[in-house]
Amino acid sequence: MSESLEQLRHAKREVQHTYKR
Repeated sequence: MSESLEQLRHAKREVQHTYKR
């Protein structure tokens, strides 16, 4: 369950970086 949370946090950070034009 910890892996899922870590991956979600990483994905959210990447999405914010990608949407931070």
